[in-house]
Parts: sequence; C-alpha cells; structure tokens
Amino acid sequence: MSDIRHKLQRLIALNEAEERVREDIAYRELLELFGDSLMHRLIDCLHDHDSDFRLMAIELLAECLLPSEEVINALIERLTDTHHVVRVAAVELLRDIGAEAQSAIPALKRVLEDRSEPFIRLSAAGTISVLAPEDTAALPVILEGLNNPVGIHRATACEFIGNRLDKVAVLNVLPLLSDSELIVRFAAGVALGKTFGRWFHAIAACIAMLTDSDWTTRCAGRECLLSIGCHAKQHLDILKKAMVDAQWEVRLDLEEVLGELQWQSHHEHRQKE
Repeated sequence: MSDIRHKLQRLIALNEAEERVREDIAYRELLELFGDSLMHRLIDCLHDHDSDFRLMAIELLAECLLPSEEVINALIERLTDTHHVVRVAAVELLRDIGAEAQSAIPALKRVLEDRSEPFIRLSAAGTISVLAPEDTAALPVILEGLNNPVGIHRATACEFIGNRLDKVAVLNVLPLLSDSELIVRFAAGVALGKTFGRWFHAIAACIAMLTDSDWTTRCAGRECLLSIGCHAKQHLDILKKAMVDAQWEVRLDLEEVLGELQWQSHHEHRQKE
C-alpha cells in the first residue's frame, strides 16, 4: 500500500503544481510498475484517510478497460464518502462503466432520496438513466434539474436528457435555448441535436460564446464547437459570417477554430479514402 501511496502522492503534488499528468499516462506507468496487482492496490486506496488519494484512485480506476465486480462494489461504498468530490467521481465512473454496473442501482436510488446535495442527486439520476433507461426513478429528478438556479445543474440535466434520445422528454429543454447562460443554451442545443439530428441551436450558442468579449468565454466556445465538430461542418458559413464584423482578437479566435474544423473535415475525408 505504501508504494502505491507514494506514487499517488507524487501525482497529486504535480496536479497541485499545475503540472498535471494525464490519467491514461499515469495509469500505464503504474501498470508497468505494479502489473496485475494495480487494480487491487487502487481499490485499497479508496479507503485512504485522505480524500485526495481516494479521488486520485477513482480517476485512475477509470482507465481500467475491464472494471471488475470488486471495483464496482468499491465505488458503491464511495457513494457515501464524506467528501463531495469523491462521491461525484464515484457516481460518474459508475455511469462510464455502463450496464455492467447495474448492481449499483439500489445504492444510487438511495442517493436520489437525499436532497441536501442537488448536483450529486442529479448526477446519480443521470447514471441510473444510463444503467437502466427504462427505470422511472431517474427522469423526474433530471427534469427537476432543468429548473435549478445553478447553470451547471441545468446544463448537466440537458446533457442527461440528450443522452436518453427521448423525443418527448427532450421538449422540456426548449425554454433553455434562451437561457441567460450560454453554456446552458449549448447543452440544450446538443440535447436537441442528439435527439433530432438538428444542430443549429448548439452551433448558434457556440458562435455567441466565440464572439463574446471575454477571453474565457471564447475559450469555452472553442471547446464546445470542436466537441461537436462533425456536426459543425454543416454550418461553417455561419462561422464565416460571424468573422466579418468581429473585433480583431475575436476574429483571430474564430479563424483558429475555423482552421481546426476544416482540418477535422479533411482528416475524416482522408480516413474514408
């Protein structure tokens, strides 16, 4: 345990020094050191007294290609962790594992009963929605999240609804296309795009972010647009029009994004040949 703890301590220190090591790279390095015992060592770290180590262990377990029942059971235990970020990470990893983690549903439903932490409750509903789409417990909580006063909650609820591909439930995101927060508008647009194949609203939200005077907002717009690049190709004319009257620093950002989208398109075309 002490050996793996020493390695995790180093990774945590690098993260705090803003010299973050990507989890996939860290996992591969640890796998070379510890071999088949790595998964069990990381599971042991989930009981560490320090929440930073428990969180790092979950992030590294996310790199396992074939998570075992032992991993799933250990994550279920972390749903009652004393620290918010650890509980959120456990919920998210169970969602990423997918149908193999259905044994976690009873514990996730207990999370739904706790209204003291709305985001964890919403995240648990999103996970249940993935593990068992037919389960009726998740959707009411997700729909409730659309009205949360915190923007990230509304955006996350839109994401979960979009993942369901439910043509009735997704209509509930329509009012959020004019939300006061651009990231929520984008999430609502993506939900509609996934469900109906119409991506205009998501693209429009990206354009609004990319032409904002705030640099941080423009960076977010860039990441959002590139995340749906395969769909953005159909609306490059809107992006080009936005460049016409843009201030020079905004125009530079727009030109950079346009160039990346065109590169994506060219690369995809080459792969098909």
